[in-house]
Amino acid sequence: MFPTNHKTIFVLDHTPYFGISSDNPIDFDVSKSRGPGYVPLPSVCKSLWTCSVEAAVEYCRIVWDLFPEGKLVRFVVSDSAAHILNTWAIAQQNLTHVLNGLCLVGPVRRGAGGDVVGLCAAIEALAEPSPTQAAQRPTDMLFQNRGRIICITSARDDDSIRSLAEIALNTLIPQNKKASTVQPPTTTDASTSTQSLVVHYCHLVIINVTPEKADTRVNNQPVIEMGGGLMGVEVIVCRASALANLLGRLVLPHYRLVTTTVTGIPMKEEQNASSSANYDVEIIHSAEAHAGLRALQTAAESTESVVLRWWTPRGAEGGAGGCNGPLWRVTPADVASRPSACLVNFLLNGRSVTLEVPRKGGGRSASHVLAAQGGELWIGALGGRTPYEDPPALSEGAGGRVTDYRGKSSGRRDEQWRQVWGELEALIRAHSASPAHRALLRTLLECRSHNNHNTEGESSRASVIRATTDSPLSPVGAGNGNSSSDVWAPRNVLDTLLGAPRPPRRPDFAGRMVAGSRVATLYQHLQQDVETPH
Repeated sequence: MFPTNHKTIFVLDHTPYFGISSDNPIDFDVSKSRGPGYVPLPSVCKSLWTCSVEAAVEYCRIVWDLFPEGKLVRFVVSDSAAHILNTWAIAQQNLTHVLNGLCLVGPVRRGAGGDVVGLCAAIEALAEPSPTQAAQRPTDMLFQNRGRIICITSARDDDSIRSLAEIALNTLIPQNKKASTVQPPTTTDASTSTQSLVVHYCHLVIINVTPEKADTRVNNQPVIEMGGGLMGVEVIVCRASALANLLGRLVLPHYRLVTTTVTGIPMKEEQNASSSANYDVEIIHSAEAHAGLRALQTAAESTESVVLRWWTPRGAEGGAGGCNGPLWRVTPADVASRPSACLVNFLLNGRSVTLEVPRKGGGRSASHVLAAQGGELWIGALGGRTPYEDPPALSEGAGGRVTDYRGKSSGRRDEQWRQVWGELEALIRAHSASPAHRALLRTLLECRSHNNHNTEGESSRASVIRATTDSPLSPVGAGNGNSSSDVWAPRNVLDTLLGAPRPPRRPDFAGRMVAGSRVATLYQHLQQDVETPH
């Protein structure tokens, strides 16, 4: 009922080791006027603690921008004790509350401690119900309390990492036994409830952070199940300078997100307002927005960012009117960059942007639209072609020559037939759940194979038509058994009614049958006197 990404806990190592430099210098000297006697500013380096905090906060920004409700994140700072910065309450699920808590913790100080106390506190926090969980009965068979712990630390070797994972598992098992024996309280208020839930699954992600020039004996490790599937442990080794990018990539599979690169955005130059240049902005949103595009991609291409080109259709203020389907929230991947800020301000001012799929063969096809509503950014998928698509230019021929687009080039006709076959196959395959549809799909594939291998002569065309008319779903009489021609044309409703067998005519008039070829006389006995016997 509750997925793993319903509850996420960050455990940040606040030991003295994280106060050392990341060995990644940052140049603050941006001055261009360097006259005589100019003393350049020295470069600075962030500490491991600063890199960890910035990366974790950026992870939370993406989650809370796209999921204002239902996806909860907590912070635990670990040194000599475990400092819990927020709870599962909705009022504390925001960056302002977390940043204020980090300010109270302060910088790294000298002293003992480690990440063990913080990890144990995170295991206990997973057992605390969220407001949504507190409103439901944990005795329900579908109730599953899952969560994820992201521990940012630094260990000596693989044995230390393994020991850390075993400590987490040894904390989780007795905690679940205790929670399973305690009766649940009657109150449904999450703020006053002391109820402890059983943790059905915990995904533990251990990120081993090192300075830029330091060696490490910790190796990457894929997800390994421990405790009979109760906990999955994943180990990732990362330099401090790349920690923000790592968490920016991890948030995508954790919450089923994808990235879209909006390319060709026209923007005014900051130094010269009279000139403009094209920029690219990467945005993050739900993977469902790319459902129509992923169907045409390979497995390797589906993991990459989809590139969509900025396009303002002629004769329209935007393409939001063509988006009748669902909308998904959008957040920039780099919120601090100037192109991202310009794009966000442009959309918040009430404008909408149509995005198109770049095509090598020319032509334009609108696929998505970006718009703002209620102070939030949204992306929607456009269904099929739009009325704003531009007609092909006359100079799209080879060498820029004017091209005649009229049914003369055989290659063009063959390409159209291939598209027709492909669209037919995609349509029938999407509805091939019943046996009849699967039989129709097999017939279509057989016809297509005939069409691809036999493209010359009347015999080849007849074989394709014969295969079509012999389909189990063809109308009765469509085959060639009772017809002298192999070509069968489908009939409309009027032809079907006119060609239906008619009922036999009623018996002819008896007088006409007696008269034969002569004119029949009606009531021929009317003038005769008939005596009625008494």
